[in-house]
Amino acid sequence: MLEKLNIIPVGIDHKVCPQYLLNAAIESWDRALLLGENYGYRNAQTTLIAPTGTISFVMDADTTGIEPDFALVKFKKLYGGGYFKITNRSVIPALRNLGYTDGQISDIIKYMLGANTLKGAPYINDLVLKKKGFTEEDIQKIEELLPSVFKIKFAFNVHILGKDCVERLGIKPEQYNSPTFDLLTSLGFSEAEIDVANEYICGTMTIEGAPHLKEEDYAVLDCANKCGEKGKRFIDYMAHVKMMAVAQPFLSGSISKTINMPSEATVADVQKVYMESWKLALKSLALYRDGSKSIQPLSTTAEEKQEVKVVYKPIRRRLSDERKAITHKFRIGNQEGYLTVGLYDDGTPGELFVTMSKEGSTLSGLMDSFSTSISIALQYGVPLKVLVNKFVHSRFEPSGWTDNPQIQVAKSVMDYIFRWLALKFLPQEEVSQVGFNLENTVKEDMESRNQPVENSVVAQKFDMQSDAPACNDCGNLMVRSGSCYACTACGTTSGCS
Repeated sequence: MLEKLNIIPVGIDHKVCPQYLLNAAIESWDRALLLGENYGYRNAQTTLIAPTGTISFVMDADTTGIEPDFALVKFKKLYGGGYFKITNRSVIPALRNLGYTDGQISDIIKYMLGANTLKGAPYINDLVLKKKGFTEEDIQKIEELLPSVFKIKFAFNVHILGKDCVERLGIKPEQYNSPTFDLLTSLGFSEAEIDVANEYICGTMTIEGAPHLKEEDYAVLDCANKCGEKGKRFIDYMAHVKMMAVAQPFLSGSISKTINMPSEATVADVQKVYMESWKLALKSLALYRDGSKSIQPLSTTAEEKQEVKVVYKPIRRRLSDERKAITHKFRIGNQEGYLTVGLYDDGTPGELFVTMSKEGSTLSGLMDSFSTSISIALQYGVPLKVLVNKFVHSRFEPSGWTDNPQIQVAKSVMDYIFRWLALKFLPQEEVSQVGFNLENTVKEDMESRNQPVENSVVAQKFDMQSDAPACNDCGNLMVRSGSCYACTACGTTSGCS
């Protein structure tokens, strides 16, 4: 079966395995076999490689086992919020073993990690900031934070400097409270100037392009992901699989290791990883595609979207101080009242006032509060159609006959108010959608919603169907017939006619 699939069972290759390692492997399994024959086998596995990425933090190591480092410079998300910067400490001894001098190593590290100070930085430095209004205390707060940030703009914010400092610099609260606020840009620094200063202070977070470093030595410092925004190199994901395949024959159990895949990896790439892992006889497999989670424990770049929570903030469209309005007198049963609708310049409603005659203080307060709520909803962009849908057919006293030929019967004050608003301000097609259905005899190409005859037909149909049930036989909406209901589609009645 294996030969048909062109699969060769994987084991320790005696020809390429170092003799000391081969001897140790044979000896350990000879002892395991002997002990098992004498005492029996109890555990399913005796040797394995534990979770290397996790325990490396506990061991204060860059990485352990066969796991490559995630990146030379990375940041870890903290459980309680925020991040801290992690740098690979193996770079210096690695460069030293490669034959670089202390002076060359110092230049390479500065290129990777930056100067971590404002002093001497191009464009954005302590001298320039003092001229813009920063105090020594302000600059000291920034200096203390620089070694731990990925971008200098994260050290220039109101949470670090305080409101007094930001307002002293001429920034207003509505500016610095915005989720997209950038203090450096607000102070007049261009994006190009910020980028140059950022590279000097925080570094490039990669060794690619570093002074003195030979290109043939890049591979020694390759990581599981691209390093920084400038980095292009990374260990191919299939190299992870092959490294696990080399280690697997020495283990009875599995290898706890993540195969890191770039964000552009496809479904086909994932299928290839699983198939090759099966062919190479791996006992377990875990892979992670970079960026597949909105929040991940480790990242190689500190993008603003991870530092700033962008929250949608609706904008209130207020009416002008002088605005046109429509006042409408109505009667429901024995109760009279007035509706006043304030209008925007385009004629759409933006506020509502309801005044009821002979009202008590409680009803007056409720109507004022209700009117204010509707007004605010309209000004924040809630469509009138949505409000109409919510309030028409509300049933409570006072209710009854009205003087309006378009709305002959109202189930409540709210029912009347929103039916009147619908007829007055909604297009005819939207009026139909919220329950104001036209008779089949009415022309479909009506040009105006204010034609009294057509609106009367709409109102009559609405009054006849507003609380009608669906027909039990055909499902069509029934209409009132006396004290019962009749179906105009199939002729079924509810029993009275």
